[in-house]
Amino acid sequence: MNNKTEDQFSLEKFSPLIAELESKSSMYMSLSINWINDKENQAVVQKAKMEVVRLRTSIEKFAKEIRDPHTSFNRLVSEKEKELIAKINPVEKHLKAEQEKIEQELKRIEQEEKEKAKKIFEERINKLSSIWHTPGNFFAIWNMKDDEFEKYYNEIKEENEIKEKIQIGLNMISSCLSLEELEELHHNDIFLETYQTQQFKEAFEKRFNEITEEQKRKQEYFKLQLVNKINSANNWKELNDLLSIHNDFILNNDEIKNIFDNKKEFLIRQDHNNQLLKYTNEINIINNINELDSFYTNLWFYREEIEALYKQRKQFLEQQEELNKIKAEQEEKRKQEEEEQKKKQQEEEQKRKIKETRIADLKSKIWNTQTEEELKELYFKEDIQDLIPEVKHIFTERKNEILEKVKKDQQQKEFQQYLYSIWYSTNDCIIQNNSQWETLIYKLIGKWKT
Repeated sequence: MNNKTEDQFSLEKFSPLIAELESKSSMYMSLSINWINDKENQAVVQKAKMEVVRLRTSIEKFAKEIRDPHTSFNRLVSEKEKELIAKINPVEKHLKAEQEKIEQELKRIEQEEKEKAKKIFEERINKLSSIWHTPGNFFAIWNMKDDEFEKYYNEIKEENEIKEKIQIGLNMISSCLSLEELEELHHNDIFLETYQTQQFKEAFEKRFNEITEEQKRKQEYFKLQLVNKINSANNWKELNDLLSIHNDFILNNDEIKNIFDNKKEFLIRQDHNNQLLKYTNEINIINNINELDSFYTNLWFYREEIEALYKQRKQFLEQQEELNKIKAEQEEKRKQEEEEQKKKQQEEEQKRKIKETRIADLKSKIWNTQTEEELKELYFKEDIQDLIPEVKHIFTERKNEILEKVKKDQQQKEFQQYLYSIWYSTNDCIIQNNSQWETLIYKLIGKWKT
């Protein structure tokens, strides 16, 4: 038997599985689960799924057993395997999807139950918080049934109302600021209902003692404050204002009255001294004798006490006037001297500028002279005799230059005459340039030396 026949024979062994696969595929694809309480169809789907898994694994196992080691037959078997698996996979996926649908629904219902329980728990905690209660066991609150929680809540609320009622009474006692307010509490309904308790009796007695002590402290504090106000009064108006406001208290308290009288006497002395100091300062700042006499004449009290100061100030102002007069004369003299000095400086400056101009002009004339005779004539002119010291060195320099030039010209002339006398040739000479005198000198080799 050749390979092709053997392959066909081996593949024919899949026929029973193929028939079963086609039969169950058409049957199982119609299965479905209606709802989470559809237990019957859930069992049928589970059984069908297991059967399909068994059929798939049987195909894989059978294909593995009959695979030929030859590459071509293995490929044929693998292709057939993939073909068959591709047919069974949709059925398996369909059945798995049906199961997952139910599992997702169960998870959703479970999550809803948890959210509902969490919401109820939060509402219970908020309800307890509204009556200022924090439970010691949150797990117990979570597990309570609704009627159990309502009973627990009502008990806590009733207990809190009783405590609140007692606390209101205690707060009313502690809020009293006087013995009269404390006495009025006897007519309050809450106070009458709860006063018999030991707690209220102790609170009432405690507040009574506190108010009594507070009144004593306030009396002492008021007394201390009044003493401080009396001592800090700076004038008669402030002291009289205190007397008009607290007249009875000051007059009926010997200690306060003595302090008030001492302060009154002190302010009288202070007022006298201040007034005297005021006039003293006014006299000291007057800088005119007429104003001083007018001020002293119009003064209708304290004149005798400040008479010595008046005379002393007047004597000072008279001396000051005399001194100011002397200073004014000295200042006028100083200004005149400054004006004369300034005028003298201006004249000297003008002379200096004229002289500088004449010197500059003379220097120009000196340098423009060409002969010694011209230079001598310029030197002995009468109008420049006063400038000779400043320009004498320039005359000397120019004279030397003129003499040097005359000497050079004479040498050049003699040299030219010599050259003509010997019938010179340019080939026998070296031409040099003397830039100082701007002349040409011809030096004959071995015949002439400069």
